[in-house]
Amino acid sequence: MIPYLLEMTRGAQAVARTDPHGWILSLISISVVFASLVVLYCIYAISGGIASGRFKERFLERRGRRVERKGISPDEETAAAIALALYLHAEEEIHDAEPGHLTYTNQPGPWADKSLTFRKYPR
Repeated sequence: MIPYLLEMTRGAQAVARTDPHGWILSLISISVVFASLVVLYCIYAISGGIASGRFKERFLERRGRRVERKGISPDEETAAAIALALYLHAEEEIHDAEPGHLTYTNQPGPWADKSLTFRKYPR
């Protein structure tokens, strides 16, 4: 018989003697998986905080410095959304010409054109 198979069967026999039902092996394997998931979560949370600048903002706030945030404030976002909704409602950009009816016309595009699906030079 092949020598490494004998070593594997000896190891399996030793595990069978020490843990006949497999509870210890199951507990160890599940704890390794959950521990690795916790470590990965921590790594991704830290790298995400560094990439987004959240850690830098917290550091500067603790040092007593003023933090300038980039982007639009929530109040400005709300005002912009209301202004856009009022503009679209006044211009009637979002309504059909006939309310209550769907206006659909079948206009085939280049994806439906059968002449474009064939190769000019077959292999």
